[in-house]
Amino acid sequence: MKKQFVTLMVATSLVLLSAPITIASSATAPKAGTTCSPKGKTVTVGAKKYTCVASGKKLIWNSGVAVSTPTTTVPPTTTTTLFAIPITLPVAQTGAITFANIQDHISEVATAAYNAVQATYSSNKAVTNIPITIHVGPNSRRTDGNPDPKASVLKMMQLWNGFKQPTSADLVYSGASDVDWGVSTLASVPGACGGYNADLLKTGGANMGSCNSGAAIGRFYVQPTAIPVSSYLTYAIEGHEYTHSAQQAQFAGSTACVVVDGHQSCGDLNVLFGAATPCWYIEGQAHSLGIGLGATSSTLYSSIRKDEMRGGNQNFTDYSAASIQNFLTNQAPWACRSQNTFSLNYSIGALTAEALVAIGGPQSTMALIYREAKGDSFAQAFEKVYGISWASAAAILARVVASEYATLNGR
Repeated sequence: MKKQFVTLMVATSLVLLSAPITIASSATAPKAGTTCSPKGKTVTVGAKKYTCVASGKKLIWNSGVAVSTPTTTVPPTTTTTLFAIPITLPVAQTGAITFANIQDHISEVATAAYNAVQATYSSNKAVTNIPITIHVGPNSRRTDGNPDPKASVLKMMQLWNGFKQPTSADLVYSGASDVDWGVSTLASVPGACGGYNADLLKTGGANMGSCNSGAAIGRFYVQPTAIPVSSYLTYAIEGHEYTHSAQQAQFAGSTACVVVDGHQSCGDLNVLFGAATPCWYIEGQAHSLGIGLGATSSTLYSSIRKDEMRGGNQNFTDYSAASIQNFLTNQAPWACRSQNTFSLNYSIGALTAEALVAIGGPQSTMALIYREAKGDSFAQAFEKVYGISWASAAAILARVVASEYATLNGR
């Protein structure tokens, strides 16, 4: 700091020595005909400039000439206004669980994350301006599973209140006997993106996302067998899938272009989001938050969490901290969708997201995606949100997740 100060003072002195002298108007002007030095020196007093000139063998001040007072034009200030989000960045590392102490409190992470989700949801205002429509196939009555999927979506909307969200949400439920109905319904929803993932109705599962129109569209396969009451499909699936819509909604209004699989795409929410975000984060955030908000008690959360986050993969046999760190840090966005270890995004990814929620709260996880939508890379966004480099955090998180995974699987 001292060296910088000295350098600045020297540079300033050089500028002053080489510049004309300007004296306040209240100062006394040089008297014409009196001696001066050196030749050519000028002094401006008020609105007159006096010059040291030669007169015979002497150097004297002239009588001065009028000068115009310069006006300074200040260019307009240009500011970039970002969409306001309900969280201050970086998040404060002052809670019970921090990056500095999480490895000493691993057994407390799940409860801390669940409590953080429930507390944020309870403190947020309900969202009442986003219409939700539930479509159920004529032969696919929802006699099991979540009895009120609309209520589940409303809860997740409330959790994300303050962030960008879709302008509407349509959820289409179809079983094997209603595939054709499901495909046509998806395509007919106003604002839908050309029958969003309609073909997936033929294979089961669920999917939801935001269209460029602002609408969110989801398709859900109605299970042919009864669903256990205390299960992910009962409490968490709608929240998980709606979170994907909210993730993509952060990119609403962007006209950025990316190249994916050799093709340029501009302004597509799904493509922009997928090209910026690792798969473990996309699915891990949605899975962890879907369960954390949907579960009605910490006991139920622990039960569903154990069922959903201990899953393995036949192509992944090493669950050491080093291996998990490699999984987290070397996923190439978009390309990771085709990896044969994709299922680990719902276990390893969810446990990692859970740790981030325990540290920074659920809103921190969406704030990272918001920063990506503003042009940051995943690593840049991570550091702006959590105040720690992604490289340093990944090593810590990997050790936490390795321990959690071992406990869930009785190792």
